[in-house]
Amino acid sequence: MRPRHNVHSSRKLLVISYHFPPDAAVGAVRPAKFVKYLRRIGWNPYVLTVRETYAPVKDESRLADLGGLRVVRTVVWPTVLDLALRFKPARKKAPVQPSASAAPGPVRESVMTRVTRYANSFFELPDRQIGWLIPAVIEARRLIRREQIDLVVTSSPPRTTALVGLVLSYLAPIRLVTDLRDPWFTPYGRDTWFTSVSFVAAARTTIRECIEQWLERKIMERSARVIVTTERLAVALRQTYRHLPADRICTITNGYDADDLPSASVADADTPAKFTISYLGTLYLHRSPRSIFQALSELTRDGVISPGEIAVHLVGDVRSTIDGSVDDLIASYGLADCVRMMPAVSHAESHQRMAASDLLLLFQPHQYCSVPAKAFEYLAMRKPILCLAHPGATADMIESTHAGIVADPEDVGAIKSAVMTYLDRFRSGDSLTNGTDISKYDRRALAGQLSQVLRDIRPDRTPSTTPIRERAPAGHLKLHRGYGLLTLAYMGVITLVSQRPEFATDPTARLPSLVADLLHIPAYAGLAYCVFKTAQGSWPLGQRSWMVLALPLLVTAVFGAANEWGQLFVPGRYASLDDFFLDVVGMLGSALVVWALRRRAARPRLHASDYL
Repeated sequence: MRPRHNVHSSRKLLVISYHFPPDAAVGAVRPAKFVKYLRRIGWNPYVLTVRETYAPVKDESRLADLGGLRVVRTVVWPTVLDLALRFKPARKKAPVQPSASAAPGPVRESVMTRVTRYANSFFELPDRQIGWLIPAVIEARRLIRREQIDLVVTSSPPRTTALVGLVLSYLAPIRLVTDLRDPWFTPYGRDTWFTSVSFVAAARTTIRECIEQWLERKIMERSARVIVTTERLAVALRQTYRHLPADRICTITNGYDADDLPSASVADADTPAKFTISYLGTLYLHRSPRSIFQALSELTRDGVISPGEIAVHLVGDVRSTIDGSVDDLIASYGLADCVRMMPAVSHAESHQRMAASDLLLLFQPHQYCSVPAKAFEYLAMRKPILCLAHPGATADMIESTHAGIVADPEDVGAIKSAVMTYLDRFRSGDSLTNGTDISKYDRRALAGQLSQVLRDIRPDRTPSTTPIRERAPAGHLKLHRGYGLLTLAYMGVITLVSQRPEFATDPTARLPSLVADLLHIPAYAGLAYCVFKTAQGSWPLGQRSWMVLALPLLVTAVFGAANEWGQLFVPGRYASLDDFFLDVVGMLGSALVVWALRRRAARPRLHASDYL
């Protein structure tokens, strides 16, 4: 029987998460389970997420526990790159003929590839979901004001969700709690194993790294609490941000929900005759079944096992890995008779498949500060786990709970030994069940930990009758409307002149090329000054002076880069890094002027009485 909730006496809480049921993404599970159990212990949560149409895969069964929950769903605006690709004319590429005289050597990055990489790094910063930032901030601020909410929890990735919380911390009088399901920049930001991944390298630039590191630092500073999923990540963040109180960063692991586990009768009914090895999830980053395939191939070739007594099931997004196509790997190791790939299944069916397996596979190479959320559901099934991971948080958990065997992903000998350990027990009829106490990973207990963290931030009290708009804290963002409108008009003029093909030769064709290029400096100096004046009233003299310069510079630089990128799709025009450099020169010149004027205004003025 579901407990009754006294909405009037419970504390209000806004949970912001891009992934939320019926989205089938694994990132939707943690916020949904927190909300489910927080409601049972006296909280009144509101949820802000995206519309269901943005979920590529849906699982309607995940909505069963969320009846009556207030969920607000918003649109996601297209990014600059989305618009560019949408309106980009189709072009046929001529086949490239190999040159016999070309000398072998390192492949140099073309100018177009470099421009694309810089465009990806700016226009999809911090990630591809950046189009949700403005709609989410607008709707969240409306909810906060209407419902008198003063506590906000964000769950990321995507990183844009954490950025929504950061912006809200300036726009509204809230206490922010940032839940990082995965690390942002620390500690993986400059690790070679991470930056070498194709989708990371395609948008990696030095400028982006600096901005992401700055954003992470601001999130750490503006959050009342930062929650991470492993103690190793908490230690890494405390060491990086030593100027912050150590108790600001706390650990609440992922877990399992006992309500979702299949009954013992269902699990026993589905038990197969073969020794079944299963992996459920996504093969991304450096996760690959190559080593386990090689181990099984060698055991089969040596006659230790027969292909007819084992079955390997790969369930989910498992068609390709960093080692290439999984079909090709299966064929190359001669495992076509025992390896089967299946598409993603519902959350409930995934639990049934785990329960029907004899050995569960877990891949976690390199990610020493992260534990896959699937690992905790593996634990709940009480089946042995073969964990292919380097030393780190995942290996620590498997070893501390005695849930299985940890092997180096490249140590085929250790993997063979682990497989035979459990296969021999299966052949002899011994139980493979693990009886270790794992109750601390129950979602009920974890929600209780979160509740205590939230209550420690600000004890329960009677809400103030003062309107929320009159209780804005220091740092409340107020923009100058007049200069704001002037800035928008200025941007419109620049866009009109630069994006129209008829202006490609008229009137600048009458000017020398150098003079035409130099016009970028005063144009963007004026734009930067308007942006400075728009934001200057938000920070009095002597307070956050760096913000008066950094934030407007960032806004103007992003606009300049977007303007250059847009010219790639205008006949007669082209994008130029030289033009963008001149834009930056104008911005920096304007910044120096603003800085000098502020320094002059900050000096004490002497009156005639001071000389007497």
